[in-house]
Amino acid sequence: MLSSSSSSSALAATASLALALRRASGAAAGVSNGSEIASALAGSLLPAAARGGWPPKSSLTLSPSFSSRSTSSAASHAPPPLPPSARADFAYCADLVRKSDPENYLWAMELPKGPQRAVALALRAFNVETATAADAASAHSRKEGVPSSSNSSFSSADHQAALASARLLWWKEAAAEAAASASGNGTPAANHPVARALAAVAASRAVAPRSLSARLSRVAAARADDATGRAVPGTINDLESYGEATAAQLLYLQLEAQTAATGTKGSADADHAASHLGRAAAITSLLRGMRSHAAARRCYLPSSELESAGTSAQELFRVVAARAGARAGAESGGSPPLDAAALLDFPDPLREATRAVASAALAHLSAARGLAGRLPPGASACLLQSVNVAKYLSLLERTGFDPLAAEEFALGSAAARARHRAALAVETRWRSWRGTY
Repeated sequence: MLSSSSSSSALAATASLALALRRASGAAAGVSNGSEIASALAGSLLPAAARGGWPPKSSLTLSPSFSSRSTSSAASHAPPPLPPSARADFAYCADLVRKSDPENYLWAMELPKGPQRAVALALRAFNVETATAADAASAHSRKEGVPSSSNSSFSSADHQAALASARLLWWKEAAAEAAASASGNGTPAANHPVARALAAVAASRAVAPRSLSARLSRVAAARADDATGRAVPGTINDLESYGEATAAQLLYLQLEAQTAATGTKGSADADHAASHLGRAAAITSLLRGMRSHAAARRCYLPSSELESAGTSAQELFRVVAARAGARAGAESGGSPPLDAAALLDFPDPLREATRAVASAALAHLSAARGLAGRLPPGASACLLQSVNVAKYLSLLERTGFDPLAAEEFALGSAAARARHRAALAVETRWRSWRGTY
């Protein structure tokens, strides 16, 4: 419970935020009660968000700047500032994340300006490059006209897997070279803006070079295993392990950057929260990408859950293909494409399998948030990704655990996306101000 002074401060901050958002959007939205703050403020942002350019660009400051919650002696323990020569590389990372991963860009902008924010942008840019390796390989395969027939000696799927594996191996080596370049032994960083930004992070000791290399190599290796492995995971535990090897590793590094910047000690509770949140975030991301994954004949609903629900990955592929065909037919007939897709129900067995996976993600999210009161000051800002995760899981539940409907209807139109983004922006800022996640 907030004290009276804290309550007054919170109300003042809320009112100030509401006014700023109304002025920015040119809209006048009223707030009737506390539970309606987020929705009302989201509505006030809608006109601006609908015009595009979200999230807004933010200037990148490479010199240290710490939040009011940092210790007074933090500056004396902080690593040296990131070199101004790396400004262009970090600007590249910021732009890549803003365009390709806007929701995570949003919480990264809530981190203190300086090393913490720069580290977040470099890590998220690395994540974009490795997470999209399979998509890039698929696009290249189509461009080269590699045969897709399974009867071919080297099919399109084989070609894509080989290309994705090669890309991810390159990024694994680039992460190691970036860390090694900090030792001063003459090892150059790979000639790529993201790799050079990571090298600057290692050189500044914002993150320990050995830790940077080990954790990012693990991310790239996990994604390579996924690209070349089986199309359907066996159990939910497989998804959780994937989350620990990918999203959680990035959060561990972000927490390390936070402790280096503030001169504080690491926290086992913060690491536990990062582990849970990383698993929730990775599972949620896989659910959000269900349509595109299924179109590529990959299913991230575990075979154990599909069998328990009495369905299969082939049924998911059929439903996704049917909806794609309905959408195309509606478009050619001049009617709204989603009207036809709406006639195709998401089978109950697939809903049950999705519910089981989403429940696992929610359990990890709840566990992560349950540790909020035990984290050291400033650590919560590193875990604001939880807002993205929570909002999608809530959306998925509202659509009856139909990921296709969540994408097509709730996020399909420009207005719907604008509302979602605005609400996300408001809650992220609110939780950041409260020092929680």
